Amino acid sequence: MTTKSSLHINRSGGQFLMTITKPGGEASGSLDAGKAGEFAPDFLQSLGDLSVSARLSPRSALYEDPNSQVCLIVHGELCHDGTDILDRKKQARNAHACYLQDGLDSLTQWLNGSFLVCVVDQQHSVIHLVTDRLGSKKAFLLEQERVVYIASSMHLLPDRPIDPVGATTYLNNAFNFSGRTVLDGVRSLERASVHSFSTQGHERRVYWHLSMSESSLMPPIEQARKELAELTRAAVRKRIPASGRIFISLSGGIDSRAILGCLLEAVTERDRIIAFSYGEANDGDVATAARLAEYAGIEHRMTGSCGDLCTTIRRNGNLGEGMVDFYTHGIDGLFQIENDFSENDVLFVGDTLAQGGCDGFLDLDEVLVRSMEIQSPAVVPGYYSFGDYDCETLRKRMEAELLEFKESLPDYKDIQDVHDYLFIDQRTSNMLLPWREFHAARFVTVANPLLDNAFLDFYCDLPTALRVDKSLHRETIPLMFPELCAIPIAKGGVNNRPIHHQLSTRRKALTSLIDDFDSRLDTLLPPELLGFALHDTAQNTALGNWPLPRPVRSIIRRLGRRFLKQRLMHNLTSHQRTAKPYLPLPALGAKQVERILALRYFLAETGTQ
Repeated sequence: MTTKSSLHINRSGGQFLMTITKPGGEASGSLDAGKAGEFAPDFLQSLGDLSVSARLSPRSALYEDPNSQVCLIVHGELCHDGTDILDRKKQARNAHACYLQDGLDSLTQWLNGSFLVCVVDQQHSVIHLVTDRLGSKKAFLLEQERVVYIASSMHLLPDRPIDPVGATTYLNNAFNFSGRTVLDGVRSLERASVHSFSTQGHERRVYWHLSMSESSLMPPIEQARKELAELTRAAVRKRIPASGRIFISLSGGIDSRAILGCLLEAVTERDRIIAFSYGEANDGDVATAARLAEYAGIEHRMTGSCGDLCTTIRRNGNLGEGMVDFYTHGIDGLFQIENDFSENDVLFVGDTLAQGGCDGFLDLDEVLVRSMEIQSPAVVPGYYSFGDYDCETLRKRMEAELLEFKESLPDYKDIQDVHDYLFIDQRTSNMLLPWREFHAARFVTVANPLLDNAFLDFYCDLPTALRVDKSLHRETIPLMFPELCAIPIAKGGVNNRPIHHQLSTRRKALTSLIDDFDSRLDTLLPPELLGFALHDTAQNTALGNWPLPRPVRSIIRRLGRRFLKQRLMHNLTSHQRTAKPYLPLPALGAKQVERILALRYFLAETGTQ
């Protein structure tokens, strides 16, 4: 097969690579593809028998103080009153002072924002790596015999074989949870944790425990609303840069209105604020956002024209890294305004800790499937296999891990508390925030005020009744900004249908994503089978546009699948693959096929990223 074509994507905003080398070890890695090569560090230091080196990005800051024998690196953004969110050098200096004066425990309680903080302590011959409370800045850990790699992207790590359970989990759920990745031996670091590396080894401890209040004691409602309003304004204010432009991802919902209202109060120069929305002009979210921007007197941009599906899939593979699946408007839209961003700009997003209620949920399994989108391993397709792992073995491994995960959860009596805990612990940390970090944060500094530490503490302490269906939030924001909230909430979201329909019109080009290169995914999902699934889905997509009665469409689908299945069985046999007596038809949706193609691109063994 030929080498896959490369797709250049600027990753400088998310770049962070640290290696810890033990005696006799030698680190290697390319910053683009994870191949063996030269590694020129921005920071290099010895700690007795260990040496640590780090390659930093423009969004990282190093503070060195030879007199204290402590160096500190901040990757990301710390958010405190009196310190500009973009003044990373001052943030690192303040964190360094906190560590020297009060120690590691005080530092972890003081840190706030989206960050990885690394403390290199020569005096005690230890390296501490601190993740933020929600795991906003993903870091991947690969521990080999004599070298430890910690990277913000799996592209930066040495080549690793596929982890069949991790790959299947991602394809099943559209994201990976509980630290697993699609690469064998590579795990994402846990949120709210301190990882300490020394000659004695690697130790981990949790410095902040997520816990939802089970109290039924209701606080005075006016007091709760006032506190929520003050926390919202303070969280936005401390993230506003002293200069530069302020972008806001504006939808038709209530969360982004809260951010917009706070920005309008705090920023007098309206031309500094620029709103943008993903989607087309007639999408509900975009139309409502346009009305909000017009009322606010700020510029509004749409980033919704559908791009080429092949390019979108390759971007998804490069950026998502098998950790999270992007929706197509979002990824194509942001690339349209990539060149508009500068290092002095900040993008505000209205992500929130709360979600709608869980009416009708009877138990934990329903919450996992319907709200968290963690699917049952029973739905893993029967044709997945990998070396010693046949489909049944994969399912059993996934079921065992899912059972272990469920047993580790707090024993809440109210299903709403279970739902809210899982939304923060898994959905926010492993789907929403990687979406921001792997995507928007490649191009611009992202500010997430509704995930502020004080906001998080307040939300977790609320009685269950005030968290249900975001009730306190929905009551408070209209009182804060009645004019903005007088504009009706959007009734429709973003329509991705036009780009999905390229499955039928761009079938030949999409087939090249299967035929033109090899991938580590091929041992789990043979190219012949993936090609069959693509053609089957493209046919179904095309049939959906034809003005034919449903029974006629059903007959055409059956005939087409019978023909394709015969071809598939012939191809598998001719390639000396072991063909099972009955091979289930992969009746996949457009999004599932896109996800498989994207993961295959990321796991390609040849070419450059």
